Amino acid sequence: MFQTNTATVFVVVAETPAITNCPSGSSGTLVKLILKSDSFSSIDNHYTISSKSTGAIVLSRSKGGYNSPAGTLYEDKTCLPSGNYRLMFYDDPYSSGLSDGLCCGGGQGYFQFFIGDVLQTGVSQSWTGAPSSIPSTPFDMVTYDFTIV
Repeated sequence: MFQTNTATVFVVVAETPAITNCPSGSSGTLVKLILKSDSFSSIDNHYTISSKSTGAIVLSRSKGGYNSPAGTLYEDKTCLPSGNYRLMFYDDPYSSGLSDGLCCGGGQGYFQFFIGDVLQTGVSQSWTGAPSSIPSTPFDMVTYDFTIV
């Protein structure tokens, strides 16, 4: 039996100030995705952030991109101009059809998504000892729409 748990969150950020730690000469707002890997992150976790107007991928990590031991901390970031964007974070199912999220027998991993310095708690996922707890069940995919103004 195939079990799917999908969390979908749609958020519009009314006002996100430009963050000064974008590279010199860059404008926009810093967005950052942090992942603490579990034992299966190398085979089942990957993400994309894309422009909703053009479909262009502006930040991503492909399947197999989290290839260090469980407990490794990864940080990906970029500066985005004004616009509408979509984050899609995946936890691919095992051959059994079940996903583990970033928890359980595979270790206590988590991911966090920041716009500027603000943790987006409605999309970040973690378990014991990590900073937030939404959602708290295994998932296949998290979709998060956001706007940079």
